[in-house]
Amino acid sequence: MKEMEHWEETLEALRAEMPESGADAAAEAAFEKRLEKAIDRRIRKICLKTIAVVLVVLAVVFLGISPLMNLLCPDPEKLPGSGRPLTAYLQAYYDTVQPFTEIVVSSQSVEKNGFGRYTVQFQSLDHTGGAVVVRPNAAAEYAYGAYRITREPDDAIAPLTSLLVNRFGTDAAFDKQAAIERLQELPASSRISLSATAAEPVSLASLRQTPLALEWMQIEADSEWCGGIRLYSMVVREDGDWRQEMDDEELRQAYLGNLELLLSEPKLLSGLSFSMPAPDGVGGYVMTGETCVRENYEVVSAQEGPLMTRCFSFSGQRDEVLAYLEQADLQGVHIEKVELI
Repeated sequence: MKEMEHWEETLEALRAEMPESGADAAAEAAFEKRLEKAIDRRIRKICLKTIAVVLVVLAVVFLGISPLMNLLCPDPEKLPGSGRPLTAYLQAYYDTVQPFTEIVVSSQSVEKNGFGRYTVQFQSLDHTGGAVVVRPNAAAEYAYGAYRITREPDDAIAPLTSLLVNRFGTDAAFDKQAAIERLQELPASSRISLSATAAEPVSLASLRQTPLALEWMQIEADSEWCGGIRLYSMVVREDGDWRQEMDDEELRQAYLGNLELLLSEPKLLSGLSFSMPAPDGVGGYVMTGETCVRENYEVVSAQEGPLMTRCFSFSGQRDEVLAYLEQADLQGVHIEKVELI
């Protein structure tokens, strides 16, 4: 208000000094010069005040609001429901639904982008072969309690952003003998990664009696949806155990621990896909969410005895795989990858 009053007084003073009509050119030129200077000073003051306001707003935003949002929004280093890092959550998820993908929890590297947004880099291991390089090869953006994959691992057998839904299930056109004949054409040194669907549930113990390298199995349960558990780990887990050394009950508890972790973060859980073969192994896939995961958790928690499965993934040398296929009663086989060694 005082600034406006001062400007009005300046204008009044200039109006009083205005030369009358017919004054000489020198007087008019001097007046115009004073008027231009007054206007210039006014414009400069307005510009300086505008810049000052903008700088204050930016300072408030970046020095006040952004740190506040970082404090209030979930941090991928410590998720709000479990207190675990985001990579631990991703490891539990891919252990449950993706046979040949393993997330390394200790590989997490977090970059703060401000305003509650983070870039999380981590390592995803492909169990179908290839050299293991201990470095981040995938990335996700984490913001406001949700994440999305922004960088996929190179040459991964399956993307992190979607699930391969046709690896399991009954295939009416499946011809086991034809599949065996195709595999017989491969060199004996070939290493083959497969996913199979058995005609009837089989025990983990019986699968472990074969020379095959077991990767993953869906845990048979009387529920609408059934998840799976990784049977082979390439890195030491947080609990210090190697999956290939765990017995049935230890694996069951590891599976339940994964489901507990998934259920501890409802917002993350709601954005995940859980497409899996139907428990009876007959066609169709189940898209599920918190309700079905919780139901399966309760059913598996009450289980006792050996772990049973109908859908499982494994790898082995050509002759090992052929020997198993010839004697197994299967409804479908999906060849994931053939590595010529």
